[in-house]
Amino acid sequence: MAIVFQNGWESGDDTAWDVVQFVSSRNVVKAAGFDPGGGGTPPDPATTNVVYNGTYAKRIRYDLPTTGDAHLDVNRHVRMETLGTLQRSTVAGYVWHNTALAAYPGANIQRKLYYLKSSASNQFASVLTSFDYQLAWAGQVWIGGVRSSTSVNFNLMLLEENRWYLMEMETFVNTPVSSSNGYVKVWVDGVLKLDRTGLRFTDDAGLTGITQFEVGNQADRTNSVQVEEYRYWDNIWITDGGPEASPFSIIGSPVKAYRTYIM
Repeated sequence: MAIVFQNGWESGDDTAWDVVQFVSSRNVVKAAGFDPGGGGTPPDPATTNVVYNGTYAKRIRYDLPTTGDAHLDVNRHVRMETLGTLQRSTVAGYVWHNTALAAYPGANIQRKLYYLKSSASNQFASVLTSFDYQLAWAGQVWIGGVRSSTSVNFNLMLLEENRWYLMEMETFVNTPVSSSNGYVKVWVDGVLKLDRTGLRFTDDAGLTGITQFEVGNQADRTNSVQVEEYRYWDNIWITDGGPEASPFSIIGSPVKAYRTYIM
């Protein structure tokens, strides 16, 4: 078991990733004298950026106007396409939801955090997501040449805004393809939140593992409210097996990653 990819954006850009979709390098942001563990007023993303460790983190802006279709999404993300084929894999890293600048009650926003895919065609997938800040896991399966969704594991925990969470998701793709021994496990700050077994992701012998990983794809609303918000990621790593300790060295004074702000 080994770490097959890691990125903390300390290069100041997205060059470690294979695809940058609708996101320019200006969204990789530098800390501006703000300590996420220091307490006080949550940061204004227009003037202050948050970084878990080091100098840079990934920031993605999600904006949807009140005009247009009621159901719209924003698909800005970065993607790795050169992972090989991972039958078992774990993605881990730090995620921050900033207070929305414009999102109203009833917005019904889905915010995808980690997106593991079988291929560019996305026959099956393992997705760590949230619905109105309730953490959830959603899967897609590929059976009989047809893609369909699994039942969603809702309400794993309520995510607070303006704090870092260490989020880890382990995915095992069923083997052999005739079996239903696939599983997904999710940890938040080291606490197990989901242990789902009995999954059959695929019955296709040509699709036996995860090959692609996306961060940031997407924000998705189901009614016509305005959305204006930011999410941040830092210190992302992926293994070809189960969970591994972080490969990143703490640069400078470690931040208090689990600080909750008093609003």
